[in-house]
This record gives sequence, C-alpha cells and structure tokens, in this order.
Amino acid sequence: MLALFYASRDKKMMAEGLYRQVLDKLEYEKDTAALNYNLVMALNFYGRMLLSNPNRAKEANDYLKQSEEIAAKMPFWYDKMDNISMPEFDLD
Repeated sequence: MLALFYASRDKKMMAEGLYRQVLDKLEYEKDTAALNYNLVMALNFYGRMLLSNPNRAKEANDYLKQSEEIAAKMPFWYDKMDNISMPEFDLD
C-alpha cells in the first residue's frame, strides 16, 4: 500500500490523502460500512498513523475501534478467501 510507504517516510500529508482516497473507493460510510478486509486494514493503518499526532488521538482511536468492530463481524477465514481453491468436477 502506497499510503503505508509514505507514512513510514514521515510524509503524513501525502499518506493521509491516500488513505482518504482508499476509504472513498471502498465507499466507506461509518453507519453502513460493509464487511471488507481491505476496509479493516485501511482503517487500522490510518488510525495507527494518526496516533503519531497527539492532537488527533481521539480520531485515531475512533478509526481503530471501527476497524476492530468490522473485523469482529467477519468470518475468521475471510482474509484467506483468495487462497481457497474449488476444483471443478464433472459428475456426468
């Protein structure tokens, strides 16, 4: 994730803009957030980045809490769905 790269290089403004774009693309709305592992990761990483600024700790904790709430509603195997292989069988 490019936002994570910028955050690790102390380019917080660029990283924050990218995180906001990711949340927009995931159609993130606080009240109607869909179960989505990418959303959980984006909210979590964004919240952790914001924690580095003491003035934004409340906002950061809100994002972290939201990521945890969404993650708790997801099946434990959800993040591994792309690794599940379903062979095709011809039973005729």
